[in-house]
Amino acid sequence: MSTIAAIATATGTGGIGIIRMSGEKCFDVLKKIFIPADKKCDIDKVKGYTMKYGYIINAQTNEKIDEVLVSFFRAPKSYTTENMCEINSHGGTVVERRILEQCLANGAELAEPGEFTKRAFLNGRIDLCEAEGIIDLINSKTESEAKASIKQLEGNLSKTLNQIKRDILNNVAGKYDVLISNPPYIPYDSKNVTPEVRKNEPKKALYAKNSGLYFYQEILKEAKAKNILKKKNIIAFEIGENMNEPLEILTKKYFPAATIIKENDLNNWNRYFFILNL
Repeated sequence: MSTIAAIATATGTGGIGIIRMSGEKCFDVLKKIFIPADKKCDIDKVKGYTMKYGYIINAQTNEKIDEVLVSFFRAPKSYTTENMCEINSHGGTVVERRILEQCLANGAELAEPGEFTKRAFLNGRIDLCEAEGIIDLINSKTESEAKASIKQLEGNLSKTLNQIKRDILNNVAGKYDVLISNPPYIPYDSKNVTPEVRKNEPKKALYAKNSGLYFYQEILKEAKAKNILKKKNIIAFEIGENMNEPLEILTKKYFPAATIIKENDLNNWNRYFFILNL
């Protein structure tokens, strides 16, 4: 991902302003515009969760823009799980804007609204419930709203939902040895099947390597070989109309006692539930 930058504090006059950067080249950008007061300071070697005092300068003219403290966060131990820094400057729109302009002029891109939290979500640091908790906390108008939001941010709702999910899966596991739900449907016009084969040998095309039917056949072969289907089982598999007959024949080949129940699904696809009574 690209390196992004934005003003993190609210717009207006204040004592302190924060300009935040995140991304692989975060510290490369910082080195061009930040002069540590400690002349021996090597930005590449600064540890995470530390702050360094110094000045933000105009990289082209070396003019000092502001006296700052820079917070360092090393990947993956940061809000976004990427390399991050926060430039703590004096508040005010002019100073903050000038520092942000230097970040953008030296390799960073302007962050979209909410992009830091979006990256935290995409990189797996927070889940969707926790992301919603952050915005709810920011927008809370009462103390009770803030308390509820911080609990969601801490993952309380996620823990409850995950427990419900585990209970459902455990219940399913108690009834069936194997549950294969919605394996990826790969159309039979894969790269291994030429147009001529699709036109002149449709049945051969259905069994071609990487086709949907081939995928299902491999599942059945492995299940048979490992003898993992020992009692009533259910395998869910999505196919198109052209696989009706071949799929039923294939199932009976490996599991003659299988009872096939057909259930129509949306969008003109068919979903088949194969209940194997062994």
